[in-house]
Amino acid sequence: MNVQIVCDSACDVPETLQRRYGVLVIPLDIRVGQHFVTTAELTLDRFWALVAETGERPQTAAPPPGRIIEAVRPVVSGGHRVLALTLTGRLSAVHRSFVLAAESFKGRMVVFDTQNLSLGAGVQVLAAARWAAEGHDLETIHRRLYDLRARVRLQAVLDTLDWAERGGRIAYLMPLIRRTARVFRVKVLLQVVEGEVRLLGVQRSWSGGMEMLYRHTLAWSPLEDVWVVHTRRPDEAAIMAQRLTEALGWPSGRVPVVEAGPILAAHVGPGAIATVAVLATEPRRGGG
Repeated sequence: MNVQIVCDSACDVPETLQRRYGVLVIPLDIRVGQHFVTTAELTLDRFWALVAETGERPQTAAPPPGRIIEAVRPVVSGGHRVLALTLTGRLSAVHRSFVLAAESFKGRMVVFDTQNLSLGAGVQVLAAARWAAEGHDLETIHRRLYDLRARVRLQAVLDTLDWAERGGRIAYLMPLIRRTARVFRVKVLLQVVEGEVRLLGVQRSWSGGMEMLYRHTLAWSPLEDVWVVHTRRPDEAAIMAQRLTEALGWPSGRVPVVEAGPILAAHVGPGAIATVAVLATEPRRGGG
């Protein structure tokens, strides 16, 4: 009996790796102006073009349980068990939609909250998919995910707070940011901790924010894996990846660079850069 790994599109698993490991991705809904589509129908270039054309901030929504059931039913009917990973349930209704959908499959579908965003969730999806490909059963993969989840750190620098503030997902942080910074237009370093976004620090300049991101990422050493994620900032993301690669003594290309999909982009806007660090199995604690 094989295990099928499923995730939501906000996990930002690169398409090449989706295909390599046979990950089934459930698209979320997105609205830009009067355009209502799923992420499966929207390329990144088209997403940003719509944002420019309409001048409106995108809105996102969880997939309805029916969409998940429709996608998963053939898998379960084929004799497979399903392990579905979702972005954090503390900031989104996506996890709840998957839980509701799983009720239709009487124990043959298990839902796991990654307590993370974007590639912070995606690295967990990829690990689960590799373990499934190696022939591990669902219970083993599920158990391993709890250990991995505790070792994943996502931190990000935002070029602007406008998108995050209007999206409302980090409204609880805005008073703290205002108290911390006399001038509101600062570069903010955020971190995902146990499914919630927390403030790590502020910088007045972009270069200062990037340096803080670099230092905080390395502070988690020793590291098992690192990714760099960005929204429309490929050159600077590549520089960050190269700096981290050299500092860690890893071979060139060891730190992948990925552009975030429309869901994260809709909430952080253009110009954000994040790192996803996976701590080694017995890490030295750090990172602030």
